[in-house]
Amino acid sequence: RGLNINNISLNHRGIDVRIRLNTIYDACDFSKSCDSYFDGEIEIKQGKKCISGKSVLGLLSLNLLEPLDATIISDEKEVKENFYNFIKIWEIGS
Repeated sequence: RGLNINNISLNHRGIDVRIRLNTIYDACDFSKSCDSYFDGEIEIKQGKKCISGKSVLGLLSLNLLEPLDATIISDEKEVKENFYNFIKIWEIGS
């Protein structure tokens, strides 16, 4: 059972997904869940900025009107799959 996903990038570091957090509440829920449930490092990139997905203040410092690139860095396939299943509600193009 592998990832069967068209809109993401799987690489040697982890999994990359383009997302949009539509509200401040989405950003807070995303950050809290990342901090509570995922052991891997979660990077959120927007333009030249790169912040931890586990930092609500970092997320709120970004422009939530624009897309974000989310990456979980983990060697564990199950962690990557669980992260994708969690994040896909915010995936752009899904």
